[in-house]
Amino acid sequence: MFKIENIIRQRRLRWAGHLSRMPDTRIPHKIAFSELKVGKRPQCKPKKRWADILKEDIQLMGLDVKTWRTVAADRRTWGSKVQDAIHGAHEAQLSAATEKRANRHEEEEKWDWKCPLCNFVRHGRRGRQYVQSHITQCHRDEAQAQQLTSLTCTHCNYTCATKSGLTSHLRHKHPGEPPPGLRPQKLLPAQTAPPTTPVPSLLAPAHPAPSAPTPAPAAPPTPANLSGFTCERCGRVCASRAGLISHSRGKSCRGQSLERGGNARTTNA
Repeated sequence: MFKIENIIRQRRLRWAGHLSRMPDTRIPHKIAFSELKVGKRPQCKPKKRWADILKEDIQLMGLDVKTWRTVAADRRTWGSKVQDAIHGAHEAQLSAATEKRANRHEEEEKWDWKCPLCNFVRHGRRGRQYVQSHITQCHRDEAQAQQLTSLTCTHCNYTCATKSGLTSHLRHKHPGEPPPGLRPQKLLPAQTAPPTTPVPSLLAPAHPAPSAPTPAPAAPPTPANLSGFTCERCGRVCASRAGLISHSRGKSCRGQSLERGGNARTTNA
C-alpha cells in the first residue's frame, strides 16, 4: 500500500495532466499555468506556489520537467507514466527503509546495553530489548515516577498535545538529546568486559617487593556476641528480636508468648 504522500502526489500529477489538456480559454488552465504581469515575489525563500509543488513532484517521480506537458497530452500515456513513477518511488522507499533498518540493527549489535538503575547488562540488539523489558518489570515504580508530567520541550519550549507527540518532537527536532523516560544505556563492550589476567613482563624484577599483609578475617559471631536478646523463661540467647519472638511462641519454651508489639527484655553483652 502506498504512503499517503505518494497517493497525494499521484492525484496531483493526474490533475495536472487534466489541466494541461484543457483549452487555453478555460479558467482552471489559466490559473494553473499563468503568471502575473505586474509584481515580483519576495526574497528569503517565499512560499511555494502550486506550480512549484508540481515541479517538485515531477522531479521526485523522475519525469522530465520540460517535456511532461507533451506526454500529458495523451491521457492513457500520462496515467501509465504516473503509475509507473509512483510504483518506482514506492519500491525505492521500501528498499531505503529496509537498508536503514538493517544498518541500525547491525549498529546495535556492536554495543552492550545496561540498565540505568542497576547492573543488568546484555549485549546486542536483543540485549537492548531485554534491558528495556527489565526496566519495565523490575523497576516499575521508578519508571512510573520518571513519566513525563509536562508536555513542554525543555530545549525549545514547544508545547505538545500528547506524550507521544513530545517523544516524536525530540526524536526529529533534537536527535542528539536523550529520549524522555528510562532507556537502556549504550556502553562499549570494553567497558563491560571482565578484567583480563595481566601477562608477566620480561622486564619485571626477579624478586618482587613484598606486598602488604592481608588483614585477618573477622571472627565469626559467637553466642557471647549474640546475647542481645535473652529469653525471660529459659535464658536462651537469640540472635534477633524476631528470633526471640519465634522462640517464645514455640514448644521449646514453655513460657508465655510475646506479642509483636510487646516489649522484649534485652541485655547488653
